[in-house]
Amino acid sequence: MNWRERMERYGISPREAAFCALFSIGAAAILGLRVGASAAVFSAALGFGMLIITITDSRRMLIPDVVSLPMIPLGLIASFACLPAAWTAILTNHAIAAAVAAGALYGLRWAYFRLRAVIGLGFGDVKIAAVAGSWLGLEQLPLVLLLASCAALVATLIASRLNKERRLSASTAVPFGSFIAPAIFIGWILLLIRV
Repeated sequence: MNWRERMERYGISPREAAFCALFSIGAAAILGLRVGASAAVFSAALGFGMLIITITDSRRMLIPDVVSLPMIPLGLIASFACLPAAWTAILTNHAIAAAVAAGALYGLRWAYFRLRAVIGLGFGDVKIAAVAGSWLGLEQLPLVLLLASCAALVATLIASRLNKERRLSASTAVPFGSFIAPAIFIGWILLLIRV
């Protein structure tokens, strides 16, 4: 199965994929004026992946592995290439952050299942937490997870108020990937600008 067929399987049309690519390249080109060409290229790749994840998770409650898994090593490479510090410190910090984030969300998934006998967090969310850690490191990770969690909570409350038929309950499904993906991109941009 080629990449286009996989995207269509996840509900992304070629036109939407092209829009995501053009938007990411445009945003990265503007960012490149401030942070340089290599950071802009990595930012375009991250922006594209996070847009695809946002769309697929909001539509299908599914985060495609074909997009999320390559983002983990790419985040480590981008951090090494774009952040001005000793490469061993950068790689160690971001690798630990990826493991901590994935472990924390996996632990939350496990605890919720033990308490309620229902899966409350998908493996895609665990993987995208690892993406967040690999791109952002230990310092940015808590802020991005908090931002994504607050955005998901507010959006869910607003959606339940606007749609009276969809009552908010403990079993209300929330596409968390659609909130953490944009938060990762924002966190990465802020990390680059701060450098």
